[in-house]
Amino acid sequence: MAFGALLGFAAALLVWARTAQTSGCWAVSGALAGTHHWTQGNSYCVHSGSLVVGNGATLTIDPGVHVYFDSSSLIVVANGGKLFVNGTSTQPVNFTSVLSNGQPVRWVGIVFQAGSQGSLRHCVIEGAGGGGSPALWLESAITVEHCRIHHNTDEGVLLQGAGLTPVLRHVTLTHNGGYPIVESTIDMASVYEGISAANNVTNAVRSAGDFLYRHRTLDSASLGGLRFEVDDILVTAGNALTVTAGTEVRF
Repeated sequence: MAFGALLGFAAALLVWARTAQTSGCWAVSGALAGTHHWTQGNSYCVHSGSLVVGNGATLTIDPGVHVYFDSSSLIVVANGGKLFVNGTSTQPVNFTSVLSNGQPVRWVGIVFQAGSQGSLRHCVIEGAGGGGSPALWLESAITVEHCRIHHNTDEGVLLQGAGLTPVLRHVTLTHNGGYPIVESTIDMASVYEGISAANNVTNAVRSAGDFLYRHRTLDSASLGGLRFEVDDILVTAGNALTVTAGTEVRF
């Protein structure tokens, strides 16, 4: 699903955010403005399409919070919006599906639009991928640390945009229906450290071919041994592509 389609899906909900508590879960949808804090000991349900953290808005999520999504719902952090997920090793923040007739529904995912800010620390993202979307879609330089992304129907993480500098540290990606990590272009400066990936449909980093306008190092050691699958790479004058010893690159 293209990002424009995701925004179109949410467009009718950009007027206000509705919050109500039903069956022990705070129900939220629409667009957030201002500062919001989802507190420890509470659960939140995203319904009716999407929750948009709008320009100038900040959403902070405490350790141990559970966020449930109904079918085809998602969180979009818009240009100028901020989302900070502050889980801990013993109390991660969980993003998961609601149940329908005892079975989990398929929600869409979490999208950080270009120009957004934030971080995800000690979180779990599961059961996403509705509409062919990656579970986590980053168009901005977001830091993701100590998170588990698993059992999603499509890619685990999509990194989109030339020159992007996202940071993924100690992220575990398993049982996803595509690649664990997809880069929309080789021309980015992704930082990987301590990545673990297994039992995905394809255990590799998929990077689209492009002109390379910067120095770039491909290093499987930081990716738990994952290979790179790339198209044509055209290294421009004054720049360099380095492939470390033991790193496999398939064209």
